[in-house]
Amino acid sequence: MTAPPCAKKPARTASPIIRQLFDRIDDAGVPGRELQRRSGVHHVTLSKWKHGTNAPRLTDFEAVAQAMGFSVVLVPMD
Repeated sequence: MTAPPCAKKPARTASPIIRQLFDRIDDAGVPGRELQRRSGVHHVTLSKWKHGTNAPRLTDFEAVAQAMGFSVVLVPMD
């Protein structure tokens, strides 16, 4: 069974936190160019993160997270 042409492909990155961010982006239906406008991170760079060919710099990851209404914080492990 194949996915319909409009279906979003899940992030293939190995990083769980990057997958979570792209799940939120996909759920919100935000196109790459719109996310680029909001975050200042180029849409091709976003695609490379999603497909696991590049890893984000922390400052860029924070910018994208903030553009989606999230903050990046450290939480102590118990």
